[in-house]
Amino acid sequence: MKKFAIIIPALALALASFAPSAEAATLPEIKDRFDAVEVKLDRVMDRFSDVIEKAEALGKDTTEAEALYNDAEAKREIAKAEVAELKVMLDETEKMTPEIKAQAKVTKDSLKAFKDTMVEMHSKLKDLFSKKPVADDGEPADVGDPVE
Repeated sequence: MKKFAIIIPALALALASFAPSAEAATLPEIKDRFDAVEVKLDRVMDRFSDVIEKAEALGKDTTEAEALYNDAEAKREIAKAEVAELKVMLDETEKMTPEIKAQAKVTKDSLKAFKDTMVEMHSKLKDLFSKKPVADDGEPADVGDPVE
């Protein structure tokens, strides 16, 4: 589960990168931050996909995790669309406007919804790997944790 310790903080960092006041940074800096956020969204989803595949290979029931993954993927697409819309707005102006601030809030909310789903999926996957499989004879099976 050590690799999960990297994923969640990376996502939190991506969200926190927009947390400071929008007026404190220049518009190009804000746009650069969102470029990094898009890359991190894709990396996190790829990592979770790999972990789900490993769980399936070990014969674990990944139904709930897959449902959360699909939900997260939909929320990621929404977040990416909101980020793209905000970036277009940033390209069209030289100063912060109320419309940009409103779009920034919508974008931040969509990123938070994505993060919440990812945290829930992380919890489900952590539970999957913390359960000890039982062999046919009733003894705990000797199966390693592919995540550590």
